[in-house]
Amino acid sequence: MNERGTGTCYPPNSFGSTAQYCCKLTDIPDPPDGHRFIITIATIPTNAFIVRTENGLCAFINRCAHHQLELDWIEGKFFSHDLDHIICSTHGAIFEPDTGFCVAGPCIGKSLKQLDVSVVGNKVFIRSSATTKITTRI
Repeated sequence: MNERGTGTCYPPNSFGSTAQYCCKLTDIPDPPDGHRFIITIATIPTNAFIVRTENGLCAFINRCAHHQLELDWIEGKFFSHDLDHIICSTHGAIFEPDTGFCVAGPCIGKSLKQLDVSVVGNKVFIRSSATTKITTRI
């Protein structure tokens, strides 16, 4: 777990059998776009997204730490104009793309819920648990 976020961007092949398939690596565009998918948390379908960063891939639940609204300006567009931060389309909260930590805006000091990511070949995996299951991609 990283210091400011709630998850970690993992290097390839680090999950073993504890991961579930998310998408192909080639499905994830470069910023300002990300790839949206749906996971199930405690039986509730939940929107999530994965983005490319300078340090690899990072995935988050698609909810702002401020009012729990989806972040993307237009479906799949998550980054600020300078491509340095993830930004909330509703109130302009600014998040570090590697950690989800809010550096400016109404939820400063809080973090997005980050999901653990790993890549094996061209396949992207999200760490699974008893309450988190990827059910489909959008």
